[in-house]
Amino acid sequence: ARRALRALKGLVKLQALVRGHNVRKQAKMTLRCMQALVRVQARVLDQRIRSTSHEGSRKSAFSDTASVWDSRYLQDISDRKSIVSYM
Repeated sequence: ARRALRALKGLVKLQALVRGHNVRKQAKMTLRCMQALVRVQARVLDQRIRSTSHEGSRKSAFSDTASVWDSRYLQDISDRKSIVSYM
């Protein structure tokens, strides 16, 4: 019984080690994806600011960004509705 308990404790420690490694790996991957997304968003915002400054217009780049996100959001909602109605 003692040998079985010792083996079980070793197995539990090994599982905790593997799960901890997997959690750290997943967190690292999530962080990389978020960093890439932030870089892309910053690049798009920079391009919009440059294009609006070259055109000489005084429109806010943030309002353009908001309208793009709104249209994508509405498109996503309509796509989901069509998928749900199809099922």
